[in-house]
Amino acid sequence: MDIKNFKNTYLKNEAINDMSKKNEPVDTPVVDQENEKESTDQQERVLSLEKEIEELKDLALRKTAELENFRKRTIKEKQDIVEYANEKLLAKLLPIIDDLEVAISTTEKTLDFAAFFEGMKLIQSKTLKTFEEVGVKEIEIEPNIPFNVDFHEAIMMTPSDSIDEGNIVQQVQKGYLLREKVLRHSKVITSSGN
Repeated sequence: MDIKNFKNTYLKNEAINDMSKKNEPVDTPVVDQENEKESTDQQERVLSLEKEIEELKDLALRKTAELENFRKRTIKEKQDIVEYANEKLLAKLLPIIDDLEVAISTTEKTLDFAAFFEGMKLIQSKTLKTFEEVGVKEIEIEPNIPFNVDFHEAIMMTPSDSIDEGNIVQQVQKGYLLREKVLRHSKVITSSGN
Protein backbone atom coordinates (compact mmCIF):
# COMPACT_ATOMS: atom_id res chain seq x y z
CA MET A 1 0.00 0.00 0.00
CA ASP A 2 1.44 3.35 -0.87
CA ILE A 3 1.74 6.16 1.66
CA LYS A 4 -0.81 8.42 0.00
CA ASN A 5 -3.57 5.78 0.27
CA PHE A 6 -2.57 5.02 3.80
CA LYS A 7 -2.83 8.69 4.71
CA ASN A 8 -6.29 9.01 3.10
CA THR A 9 -7.55 5.92 4.92
CA TYR A 10 -6.19 7.27 8.19
CA LEU A 11 -7.87 10.63 7.72
CA LYS A 12 -11.23 8.99 6.90
CA ASN A 13 -11.04 6.82 9.98
CA GLU A 14 -10.19 9.87 12.10
CA ALA A 15 -13.15 11.75 10.69
CA ILE A 16 -15.47 8.80 11.41
CA ASN A 17 -14.16 8.53 14.97
CA ASP A 18 -14.64 12.27 15.54
CA MET A 19 -18.22 12.14 14.29
CA SER A 20 -19.07 9.12 16.35
CA LYS A 21 -17.76 10.89 19.44
CA LYS A 22 -20.09 13.79 18.71
CA ASN A 23 -23.01 11.34 18.17
CA GLU A 24 -23.42 12.45 14.62
CA PRO A 25 -24.55 9.90 12.08
CA VAL A 26 -21.74 8.42 10.13
CA ASP A 27 -22.14 8.41 6.40
CA THR A 28 -21.45 4.92 5.21
CA PRO A 29 -20.66 4.57 1.61
CA VAL A 30 -23.71 4.02 -0.65
CA VAL A 31 -22.10 0.96 -2.18
CA ASP A 32 -22.14 -0.87 1.17
CA GLN A 33 -25.85 -0.10 1.69
CA GLU A 34 -26.68 -1.38 -1.79
CA ASN A 35 -24.66 -4.54 -1.22
CA GLU A 36 -26.36 -5.04 2.11
CA LYS A 37 -29.80 -4.59 0.50
CA GLU A 38 -28.90 -7.03 -2.30
CA SER A 39 -27.64 -9.50 0.28
CA THR A 40 -30.89 -9.20 2.27
CA ASP A 41 -32.97 -9.61 -0.91
CA GLN A 42 -30.97 -12.69 -1.85
CA GLN A 43 -31.42 -14.17 1.62
CA GLU A 44 -35.17 -13.56 1.45
CA ARG A 45 -35.29 -15.16 -2.00
CA VAL A 46 -33.28 -18.15 -0.76
CA LEU A 47 -35.65 -18.55 2.20
CA SER A 48 -38.65 -18.27 -0.12
CA LEU A 49 -37.20 -20.89 -2.48
CA GLU A 50 -36.36 -23.22 0.41
CA LYS A 51 -39.94 -22.89 1.67
CA GLU A 52 -41.28 -23.60 -1.82
CA ILE A 53 -38.99 -26.66 -2.10
CA GLU A 54 -40.30 -27.99 1.22
CA GLU A 55 -43.90 -27.47 0.08
CA LEU A 56 -43.19 -29.28 -3.19
CA LYS A 57 -41.50 -32.16 -1.34
CA ASP A 58 -44.55 -32.44 0.92
CA LEU A 59 -46.88 -32.36 -2.10
CA ALA A 60 -44.81 -35.03 -3.87
CA LEU A 61 -44.93 -37.27 -0.80
CA ARG A 62 -48.72 -36.87 -0.51
CA LYS A 63 -49.23 -37.57 -4.23
CA THR A 64 -46.98 -40.63 -4.03
CA ALA A 65 -48.99 -41.93 -1.06
CA GLU A 66 -52.25 -41.28 -2.92
CA LEU A 67 -50.95 -43.13 -5.97
CA GLU A 68 -49.84 -46.08 -3.85
CA ASN A 69 -53.25 -46.21 -2.14
CA PHE A 70 -54.97 -46.06 -5.55
CA ARG A 71 -52.77 -48.90 -6.82
CA LYS A 72 -53.57 -51.07 -3.78
CA ARG A 73 -57.28 -50.29 -4.06
CA THR A 74 -57.27 -51.19 -7.78
CA ILE A 75 -55.51 -54.49 -7.11
CA LYS A 76 -58.07 -55.30 -4.39
CA GLU A 77 -60.99 -54.44 -6.70
CA LYS A 78 -59.55 -56.67 -9.45
CA GLN A 79 -59.14 -59.53 -6.98
CA ASP A 80 -62.74 -59.08 -5.83
CA ILE A 81 -63.98 -59.09 -9.43
CA VAL A 82 -62.11 -62.32 -10.18
CA GLU A 83 -63.12 -63.91 -6.89
CA TYR A 84 -66.81 -63.04 -7.11
CA ALA A 85 -67.29 -62.99 -10.90
CA ASN A 86 -69.48 -66.11 -10.87
CA GLU A 87 -71.57 -65.10 -7.88
CA LYS A 88 -74.77 -64.49 -9.89
CA LEU A 89 -74.41 -67.72 -11.85
CA LEU A 90 -73.81 -69.74 -8.71
CA ALA A 91 -76.84 -68.17 -7.04
CA LYS A 92 -78.94 -69.25 -10.05
CA LEU A 93 -77.57 -72.81 -9.79
CA LEU A 94 -78.48 -73.26 -6.11
CA PRO A 95 -82.17 -74.02 -6.82
CA ILE A 96 -81.05 -76.79 -9.18
CA ILE A 97 -79.05 -78.38 -6.36
CA ASP A 98 -82.16 -78.10 -4.16
CA ASP A 99 -84.23 -79.87 -6.85
CA LEU A 100 -81.65 -82.67 -7.11
CA GLU A 101 -81.69 -83.18 -3.34
CA VAL A 102 -85.51 -83.38 -3.31
CA ALA A 103 -85.51 -85.84 -6.24
CA ILE A 104 -82.95 -88.11 -4.57
CA SER A 105 -84.68 -87.94 -1.18
CA THR A 106 -88.10 -88.69 -2.68
CA THR A 107 -86.79 -91.59 -4.76
CA GLU A 108 -85.09 -93.13 -1.71
CA LYS A 109 -88.45 -93.17 0.09
CA THR A 110 -90.72 -94.25 -2.77
CA LEU A 111 -88.35 -96.19 -5.03
CA ASP A 112 -90.35 -94.82 -7.98
CA PHE A 113 -87.63 -94.70 -10.64
CA ALA A 114 -90.00 -93.62 -13.42
CA ALA A 115 -90.86 -90.49 -11.39
CA PHE A 116 -87.16 -90.02 -10.63
CA PHE A 117 -86.36 -90.15 -14.36
CA GLU A 118 -89.08 -87.57 -15.13
CA GLY A 119 -87.75 -85.38 -12.32
CA MET A 120 -84.23 -85.57 -13.77
CA LYS A 121 -85.53 -84.46 -17.17
CA LEU A 122 -87.24 -81.46 -15.53
CA ILE A 123 -84.05 -80.58 -13.65
CA GLN A 124 -82.02 -80.84 -16.89
CA SER A 125 -84.49 -78.53 -18.62
CA LYS A 126 -84.31 -76.05 -15.73
CA THR A 127 -80.51 -76.18 -15.83
CA LEU A 128 -80.38 -75.47 -19.57
CA LYS A 129 -82.79 -72.56 -19.13
CA THR A 130 -80.60 -71.13 -16.36
CA PHE A 131 -77.54 -71.42 -18.59
CA GLU A 132 -79.37 -69.69 -21.45
CA GLU A 133 -80.25 -66.81 -19.11
CA VAL A 134 -76.56 -66.16 -18.48
CA GLY A 135 -75.62 -66.45 -22.17
CA VAL A 136 -74.54 -70.10 -22.44
CA LYS A 137 -75.92 -72.02 -25.41
CA GLU A 138 -75.22 -75.36 -27.04
CA ILE A 139 -73.21 -75.54 -30.27
CA GLU A 140 -75.63 -77.05 -32.79
CA ILE A 141 -74.25 -80.07 -34.62
CA GLU A 142 -75.83 -82.30 -37.22
CA PRO A 143 -74.21 -85.21 -39.03
CA ASN A 144 -72.55 -84.43 -42.37
CA ILE A 145 -71.79 -80.76 -41.63
CA PRO A 146 -68.20 -79.65 -42.33
CA PHE A 147 -65.73 -79.87 -39.46
CA ASN A 148 -64.87 -76.36 -38.13
CA VAL A 149 -61.79 -76.07 -35.91
CA ASP A 150 -63.27 -72.92 -34.28
CA PHE A 151 -66.15 -74.93 -32.76
CA HIS A 152 -65.21 -78.61 -33.01
CA GLU A 153 -62.51 -80.88 -31.66
CA ALA A 154 -61.94 -84.06 -33.66
CA ILE A 155 -61.14 -86.99 -31.41
CA MET A 156 -60.99 -89.59 -34.19
CA MET A 157 -61.72 -90.28 -37.86
CA THR A 158 -63.78 -93.11 -39.23
CA PRO A 159 -64.37 -94.35 -42.79
CA SER A 160 -67.84 -93.60 -44.17
CA ASP A 161 -69.53 -94.18 -47.50
CA SER A 162 -72.43 -91.80 -46.82
CA ILE A 163 -70.57 -88.83 -45.28
CA ASP A 164 -68.02 -86.76 -47.17
CA GLU A 165 -64.40 -86.67 -46.03
CA GLY A 166 -63.81 -83.98 -43.34
CA ASN A 167 -67.47 -83.79 -42.33
CA ILE A 168 -68.82 -84.72 -38.91
CA VAL A 169 -70.09 -88.27 -38.48
CA GLN A 170 -71.10 -88.11 -34.82
CA GLN A 171 -70.94 -85.84 -31.78
CA VAL A 172 -69.33 -87.48 -28.74
CA GLN A 173 -69.60 -84.56 -26.28
CA LYS A 174 -71.64 -81.37 -26.61
CA GLY A 175 -69.90 -78.04 -26.95
CA TYR A 176 -71.10 -74.71 -25.56
CA LEU A 177 -70.75 -71.01 -26.33
CA LEU A 178 -70.73 -68.20 -23.80
CA ARG A 179 -72.32 -65.52 -25.92
CA GLU A 180 -69.99 -65.63 -28.98
CA LYS A 181 -66.98 -67.22 -27.29
CA VAL A 182 -66.40 -70.98 -27.23
CA LEU A 183 -66.74 -72.21 -23.66
CA ARG A 184 -66.09 -75.83 -24.66
CA HIS A 185 -65.50 -77.27 -28.13
CA SER A 186 -67.83 -80.03 -29.36
CA LYS A 187 -65.96 -83.36 -29.43
CA VAL A 188 -66.73 -85.10 -32.68
CA ILE A 189 -65.84 -88.01 -34.93
CA THR A 190 -65.11 -87.00 -38.51
CA SER A 191 -65.28 -88.93 -41.75
CA SER A 192 -62.15 -90.06 -43.54
CA GLY A 193 -64.22 -90.89 -46.64
CA ASN A 194 -64.04 -94.35 -48.21
